Amino acid sequence: MVLYNEKGGARDVIIRFACPDETPELIGLLKKQHGTGYYPQLYDEGFVHNAIQSGDLQCAIAKFSSGNLAGMAGANRKNVFPGSLAFGMLVVIPDMRGFGLGTALHAFLVESIPLETYSSIYIHSMTLDTRSQVICYNWGYRKTGILLNGYLNDAKAKYMAGLLLPLKDALLVGCLPQAKKDAGILYAPFAYAAFIKNVYTALGVSFLLSEQGEGEPAGLETVCTVSQDDMHQYCEIFVQQAGLDFEEIIAGALRRYAASEWQTFNIFINLNDSSNASVFPVLDSRGFFFTGIHPLAGQYEYMIMHYSSSLPVNFETIAVVPDFQEKLNFIQTKYKEAQLVRQN
Repeated sequence: MVLYNEKGGARDVIIRFACPDETPELIGLLKKQHGTGYYPQLYDEGFVHNAIQSGDLQCAIAKFSSGNLAGMAGANRKNVFPGSLAFGMLVVIPDMRGFGLGTALHAFLVESIPLETYSSIYIHSMTLDTRSQVICYNWGYRKTGILLNGYLNDAKAKYMAGLLLPLKDALLVGCLPQAKKDAGILYAPFAYAAFIKNVYTALGVSFLLSEQGEGEPAGLETVCTVSQDDMHQYCEIFVQQAGLDFEEIIAGALRRYAASEWQTFNIFINLNDSSNASVFPVLDSRGFFFTGIHPLAGQYEYMIMHYSSSLPVNFETIAVVPDFQEKLNFIQTKYKEAQLVRQN
């Protein structure tokens, strides 16, 4: 395949699926271009090798005739949002930027994978700059939220050297609807209604915002999963259905993990269950704050709430495309409100 840039330059590459034995090359390219700020499993040779071999990870690569890698991209069907497809690992070497290689890799994957079996494709874009975000927008992805202060990143440490700023990445959530065309009834606080309406309208799917209010716990026990990454001091909590013990679960997670100043939390709350409307006062009172939506995530629609032990969120270091800037401003307002709650 011959790719061209705006100046008429040409590059000839071969695009194909990666073989398991090429795993060291893939991880090497990822580290060189993006440091270690991506998902930890993607730096584990055994994990990546097995994922490619099993077909859980479909990795498209572009190589020159010399055999050197020009770029890569991956689609992961075994992710934390079952039923959706995760697009990521998009890496293009500097000399190939401007040739449309990212678009060619994405097109190769989209054309090779039976997308009708997935609710959506999602992508988590880096926010050091907006290059990949612009590309994804042109592919049809719409930005719906942001995952703040997730993974420590040595590349970002070099980028921010001397500025004395936290070195945890923020990832912008992008969604491209596939088989799921109806998000169902969404139970969320009125304060976020305009944001949520804007997200789902932009995605072009059906939805209904409930006016129920705070809601009541469904029973004694909360249905949720708690996952802690000790190396990156990062915790994810997925709440499918809230019970009377929800507040104690959150208090327990904070007691167990929040002692470290680098510890951060992202909570994903299923908006399709009316009982989950009861969790927002609990989270608000503890200083969690809204950072957007992770929509069409298999059978669920998730709202994202964030908490940092003592690590500030430096919004001035987060670069986003213009269509998300207003949403980011809203999120920053919620962050400031949460800081006031924690000070009182």
